[in-house]
Amino acid sequence: MLYVKVLESLKEKINADVYCVGSALPTEKQLIEEYQVSRITIRKAVDELVKLKLVEKRRGSGTYVLEKQYSHQLNSLAGTSEILTHNNKTVKYQVTQFLMSSDNAPVHKLLGLKPNELVLYTSSEVY
Repeated sequence: MLYVKVLESLKEKINADVYCVGSALPTEKQLIEEYQVSRITIRKAVDELVKLKLVEKRRGSGTYVLEKQYSHQLNSLAGTSEILTHNNKTVKYQVTQFLMSSDNAPVHKLLGLKPNELVLYTSSEVY
């Protein structure tokens, strides 16, 4: 689909700071001329950027870049904290569940634990 090509191109330009955070995207008319596509195609691509929360439309003012799309090259291992910190975001964790149990035989076998050893289960949210 043609709008996906326009969408990917706009995302690349946002991530490369061609369109910086806080700045306006070119007008609909300018984008139509640049990509040589219909108004419907441009609107669909921009609407997808809005859904991704990369841009916001301001009535009577234009469409503005909110943030970059975070990505990570898969040539090295990195966790969520590392990726977000690299993108100048603060990472906070909140433990939402904490449980110790010895009732899960498959987990004990997988970890090489004795049947009566306790396993700590936690679940947390990143925000």
